[in-house]
Amino acid sequence: MNKKEYEVLHLMTGFGGGISAFILNKAEELADSDIRFNVATFDDVSDRFSQAIKATGGHIYKISDPDKIGMTKMMREYWKVLKEFDNNLIVHSHFGMNLALPFHIMTKLKGIRRFIIHAHTGAPYRLNNSKRKINRFLAQEKVSAGIKCSDNTFGKASTEQDKIVHIPNSIEPEKYLKKLTNKEQVKIEMFGEENSNKKIIGHIGRFHHVKNHEFMLDLIAELAVRDQDFLWVFVGDGELREKVELEVKNRKLTQYVKFMGWQNDTSIFYKLFDLFVLPSFYEGLPTVAIESQAASVPVILSDTITPEADLDLGLVKYAALDAKKEWIELIEHSNFEEPSVDTIQKVLVNKKFTNETSAQLYREFIKGQIDSYVI
Repeated sequence: MNKKEYEVLHLMTGFGGGISAFILNKAEELADSDIRFNVATFDDVSDRFSQAIKATGGHIYKISDPDKIGMTKMMREYWKVLKEFDNNLIVHSHFGMNLALPFHIMTKLKGIRRFIIHAHTGAPYRLNNSKRKINRFLAQEKVSAGIKCSDNTFGKASTEQDKIVHIPNSIEPEKYLKKLTNKEQVKIEMFGEENSNKKIIGHIGRFHHVKNHEFMLDLIAELAVRDQDFLWVFVGDGELREKVELEVKNRKLTQYVKFMGWQNDTSIFYKLFDLFVLPSFYEGLPTVAIESQAASVPVILSDTITPEADLDLGLVKYAALDAKKEWIELIEHSNFEEPSVDTIQKVLVNKKFTNETSAQLYREFIKGQIDSYVI
């Protein structure tokens, strides 16, 4: 294995979500840098992901899921991976708590000093103070997607007192900044001619409890009663999709809703939306909110979502989940002054939300040039 100055081993469980997207974006941007990316995962990965890791000079190691084969066998497999590296390896764990503990023990036994815990989730039900203590104990260094993720994973006191590098889940700005020259035609192709003149309200996300689809159906029903001329577009898939589709049918809302399913590239949808809605019960720092603002689309977020999701472009409004009337009013009167493309570009760069600037921030962290950063 050819040497690079910095060798990183990312630990992740599954593939296809925000964690693998974070690693992929950083790998593609840092392919020619002095950092090599390696990944140990329980899951299969895409060809693009595999190529991105190989482009840095690294490897992907498949480790058995301990829930399937037991912790002892998994630890032996991980030890075999560690033996391929010297003690200057940097282990970046994208999970914490009990699952991270055996990885931490084996890493320490090998004599490796840098073990990073990355806070990705703002899901409060997953952690309690005991688990946060475990995370603080395991993390020689802390990385996070946002303040709420830090609070949730390490505890609020740790967020205020400890050194945490907050690294945004980044985007490729060019995909969102460029306008469609044939918007009306694309709108017809995507949503049908009968919807060509309607207000398009969009939501992109998996069909999961956290996204609060029941609340969105209530909003759709109220807008329908008010005789609003709109189409609500759901982009995504998940375990609750069939249930939501059935509820739309039962509530006689079919004419107001379109299900687009899972999409490999969602950037075109933002260019067709007039408004983006995200009434989640909780989020870390939702990339969809950043993508929406990058495309100059107004956003309404639940007040449970971290304030860093607002890029200060005048495009974001927050509303409480117990205030449906406020949501309806914001949807009906979502008039925002559109910022210029140059303004959006500058904000994305300054706040490190571009793939390039976010990757450089990560590189500075790995090289030990920074030990804290707040978005």
